[in-house]
Amino acid sequence: MIQSQEKPDRVLVRVRDLTIQKADEVVWVRARVHTSRAKGKQCFLVLRQQQFNVQALVAVGDHASKQMVKFAANINKESIVDVEGVVRKVNQKIGSCTQQDVELHVQKIYVISLAEPRLPLQLDDAVRPEAEGEE
Repeated sequence: MIQSQEKPDRVLVRVRDLTIQKADEVVWVRARVHTSRAKGKQCFLVLRQQQFNVQALVAVGDHASKQMVKFAANINKESIVDVEGVVRKVNQKIGSCTQQDVELHVQKIYVISLAEPRLPLQLDDAVRPEAEGEE
């Protein structure tokens, strides 16, 4: 049951619409956490929405504390999150994402629906091709 007392004033942007034309804009995105990788004072997330995905960076600075980086790194895969961030153009294309020319520099992150730590079927397993002889 939804128990929200007020409706937040935000417009969600689709991941597929995150392009160079939106560079330096502050946007809200609702997506699933596909992967997360923490290293030192930063955490890289891959956010997925349908078949589109974008890299998001949570780094210690003006908008993120070390606790926020740790929080982001510990969000379970397939959890649904709302992210406010600045779209930034990248110097080198991001080969692992569909949105290769931009990344999202996270200012705020909210978990909307937390997934189980270990799902019965992992998405990575579902898309892996069968090896020959395993029929």
